[in-house]
Amino acid sequence: MLVLIALLLVLLPAAAIVYPFFRRPDGEAPPDDEASDSRDLSRRWDAAVAGLRNTELEFSIGNLAENDYDWLKEQYMTEAALVLKTMELEEHQEQKLMQDVDHAVRGIRGDLESPEDEQ
Repeated sequence: MLVLIALLLVLLPAAAIVYPFFRRPDGEAPPDDEASDSRDLSRRWDAAVAGLRNTELEFSIGNLAENDYDWLKEQYMTEAALVLKTMELEEHQEQKLMQDVDHAVRGIRGDLESPEDEQ
């Protein structure tokens, strides 16, 4: 009985330590990449919109001079426009890439089907 208890006290912690090495990571989703372009664009968009809101608020309560208001509004609007243009450009590039991949797959399928027809 004493041997059985000693064996359990040794095997349970050993199994807990070794388990992560034998576990298959297939079911786990990859972590989100914080440095991705889409997240960066999203942060820039949020910052531009928040800046516009704050600028409007500060001007409406009288804490901001009209010249400063105009300059800040132009800066935030320019940033928002750049972000929108970049997002649109990325979407266009993604669509072009998908079309290129589809074209390549069709070409490969055509090449694979041709030898079968010749036999």
